[in-house]
Amino acid sequence: MYTRNTVQEYEPQTYKSLFEMLLEAIPSSVLLIERDMRIAFANRNFLVKNRSPLKNVVGKRLEEVFPSVIWENLKLGERIRGVFATNQATQGERLVYRAPGLPMRIYYYRLFPFSSIDRAENVMLLMDDVTEQVKLSEEVRRVERHLACVIESASDIVLSTDMMGKILTWNSAAENLSGYSFQEVRMQRFFDFCSPEHQREAEEVFSKMSVGIPRMAEFDLINKNGEFIEVSWVFSPMKDGFGTMVGTVGVGRDLS
Repeated sequence: MYTRNTVQEYEPQTYKSLFEMLLEAIPSSVLLIERDMRIAFANRNFLVKNRSPLKNVVGKRLEEVFPSVIWENLKLGERIRGVFATNQATQGERLVYRAPGLPMRIYYYRLFPFSSIDRAENVMLLMDDVTEQVKLSEEVRRVERHLACVIESASDIVLSTDMMGKILTWNSAAENLSGYSFQEVRMQRFFDFCSPEHQREAEEVFSKMSVGIPRMAEFDLINKNGEFIEVSWVFSPMKDGFGTMVGTVGVGRDLS
């Protein structure tokens, strides 16, 4: 049976081992920094990401590990000293880092005080690699820009509505043919721009879209001058990322 003194002797080492095991297990890169800007601890994720042996990181000053351009531009030294002084964590920041011989990586990082009572003994630098997420979001934006360009360049009318038939998008061809700008038709009912004799039929087509089957029809479009334009339409259900129908996409061709 352990005496009280024995427990007190082993508890700090036990907690240190648990702490190191935790930092080794998490998928983030972690550095523990001392007041003189020397690195007291680096977890496996950081060493693997940077292909650096432990001896080239632990015990080194932070500016010896990070490229000078990062150290200077991000003012890491000032930020870390600020955490030591205030004992407060920083807001998340973006860091673009390129270790020698490796592709550029993008990280989201924060600084946390590692405190005893009310004084920061160390500062923890926690970095999450968000390179793939950033690339994916940039690719999504590129595809969206390309799709918008295609729609705007189309010679046919391309529009979309919500489930109530209110117009959400209205391309340049629709503006040119109808004489109405997007701002004039935005959130207006599509049916109100059809000829009176076709409005009920248009509403019936939209009401049946919930079954998910595209439908074709011919409805006269009323332009801004009150003239009727014969248009051939194809209506398709518009679905979100979960496959739920959220509206209708209509493509119309001028038959006049």
